[in-house]
Amino acid sequence: MEALNNNTNELLIAERAFLSTVISDPDSMGEIDSLKIDADDFIEFRNRLVYQHFIKLKNSGINPDYITLAESLNSAGELEKVGGQSFLVSIFDEYASSANLKSYADLIKRKSVFRDVVQKAKEIQSIAINGEVTQDELLGKINKILIDLNDNSTNGNSLDLKDSILQVIQDLRDKDSIKSKLTKTGFDSIDDKIVGISPGQLIVLAARPSMGKTALALNIGQKIAENYNEHVVVFSLEMLHGELTQRLISMEALVNSQKFKSREFNAEDLKRIASASEKLSKLPMIIDDYSSTSLARIRTQCLRYKAKHGKLRAVVVDYLQLMTMEETKKGNKADDIGVITRGLKLLAKELECPVILLSQLNRGVEGRDNKRPMLQDLRSSGDIEQDADMVWFIYRDEVYNADTVNRAEAEIIIAKNRGGEIGTAKLAWRGEFTKFISRAEDIF
Repeated sequence: MEALNNNTNELLIAERAFLSTVISDPDSMGEIDSLKIDADDFIEFRNRLVYQHFIKLKNSGINPDYITLAESLNSAGELEKVGGQSFLVSIFDEYASSANLKSYADLIKRKSVFRDVVQKAKEIQSIAINGEVTQDELLGKINKILIDLNDNSTNGNSLDLKDSILQVIQDLRDKDSIKSKLTKTGFDSIDDKIVGISPGQLIVLAARPSMGKTALALNIGQKIAENYNEHVVVFSLEMLHGELTQRLISMEALVNSQKFKSREFNAEDLKRIASASEKLSKLPMIIDDYSSTSLARIRTQCLRYKAKHGKLRAVVVDYLQLMTMEETKKGNKADDIGVITRGLKLLAKELECPVILLSQLNRGVEGRDNKRPMLQDLRSSGDIEQDADMVWFIYRDEVYNADTVNRAEAEIIIAKNRGGEIGTAKLAWRGEFTKFISRAEDIF
């Protein structure tokens, strides 16, 4: 108990020293912007209330000092709640050097996060003890709590421009480092546009049905596993493990996919299948076909795979609208989708690898003369576009126009590329193998 009291006293001293410093030198707040100190991070009510008014004044363009703080508290009828003007005077009497501000802020934020973790743990314990939810619902609630905690934790850092420039120049000189971080899709026409996909990025690959979302994702996943010899995880919510494996074999062996249904293989087909199977079996790919997959389960499985294999090069989720939704307080599907896309973006950062998320498009595409998808066609939620670092659409004209001169041509429309180029990459489509190839590639 004595140790607990000592820790609390230390925290209270840090809170007072923090308030004294920022009130005496409001410009010093710039040094700790990345810590995102909020009023709720203070353990003592009076300190919390003073900081609320400090931030309110600062955001309204008024310089917070003894007089303006007293006026703000008084006009809100809260001056006496903090102990009157004498409490504000006592804060000024404890002025500490701004050189120690980050230490005070670190302690305040760290203790706040720890208190939040304890509170959330109690909530999880209560839910588990009541036993009124399924296992997936419990995992979903836990995952949402973890996302909330991550949003509230320290994020980013603050650097003088000079220091930031030195870091950037050093990074630009280190060509090997950037090459090791970037992941090429294996399709030159796409990679020429985007350069590559980076760790922590969320890439949304969207299209109407029958355009080839799963095929392109598998093509890219296979190329990544083959070229980098690092694990690629594919979460398939629609197709079974065996179906995806047959697709991979068909693509690699160049055996018509319909033959895998009829089993009418000739000797050459069997030879190709055997060779393709041997090659594919050596690839570091994991296919997870659990149908009721939630964000929580994807996160749990990915962390397990990463712990087992040391690193993941990419994660594919096929597809968004089939994921188990964790209903929000509003019970709104768009809000649920927003929770998932935000969670997958955070997961990409946590895993330090790109996440490729497949998504359906709404039917608005069908009602237009030009049926090439646009960002507003993303189904159900604007959060998909907001959370994605890249958005790619697949368009094949032959799906809509049987007489098109561009048969077997596929357009990969890069509609969003945060910090990079947008445009259209061209691929060829070989439907008999459910395979995308480079247009100049001779598959025979």
